[in-house]
Amino acid sequence: MVNEKGKYIGEPKVIIHRRHGTPEEVARNRENFRKALCKMYSEVNGYPTEVTLDWTEFDEHAKTLEFDN
Repeated sequence: MVNEKGKYIGEPKVIIHRRHGTPEEVARNRENFRKALCKMYSEVNGYPTEVTLDWTEFDEHAKTLEFDN
């Protein structure tokens, strides 16, 4: 990734933490993640930037977590 001056500034790193949650919590967490990315890219680019995330591949490969009580 390069900044607005063309200087290489590295590649973004994303750490995925999975936890059990309701569909509403998942939707809220995804929206919060999208907003954080928009803010980050807006600061890096120097102008407002919208981010669109495609969760379809993630959802297709996601496994249901099972917990023993």
